[in-house]
Amino acid sequence: MQKYQYLSSCLNKEGLLQKDTLFLMPGKIILNAEGEPVSSSFFDRTDAEYALFTHGLYSLRYAGRKQDLKASIDDMAQMFGRTVYSREAPERKDCACLIHDRGFFVTARYEKELTAAAVLMEKACRTEILAEKIGSVRYLNPALCEAEHLVYLLKYSKHEKEAADERE
Repeated sequence: MQKYQYLSSCLNKEGLLQKDTLFLMPGKIILNAEGEPVSSSFFDRTDAEYALFTHGLYSLRYAGRKQDLKASIDDMAQMFGRTVYSREAPERKDCACLIHDRGFFVTARYEKELTAAAVLMEKACRTEILAEKIGSVRYLNPALCEAEHLVYLLKYSKHEKEAADERE
């Protein structure tokens, strides 16, 4: 329950805790926005320790477009790679995806990474939508995105994961 309280508090501060928010917690426990256990097939295809389905103002608007989100900011490239795909439902390999007309799905290995992924997804959608209002969006080089993502997975996030494991 302590992990749920931390996650819900962080999401609430960022405007990302919604009535339809779903959390996947360790042990394949699914919780709704109130922290109550629920059954849902939404997370059936993920092997992640933690996962989240939610939305914010910008991610909901972007999900309505039903189009992939390309990396235009470095932190998106680091955490998600060059593209976050738009889908009807998450696929097994997705660390993040936009869910058509509903919001987004992100996965993580520990709770701090899950909140970072959720905040980043909303930020990436906001950046895309607002950048279009002042001109065209400049996307990052796909090769650079892949390199940044690999460094994140092998170095930066590895240290964060080790620190999270030590706290438990």
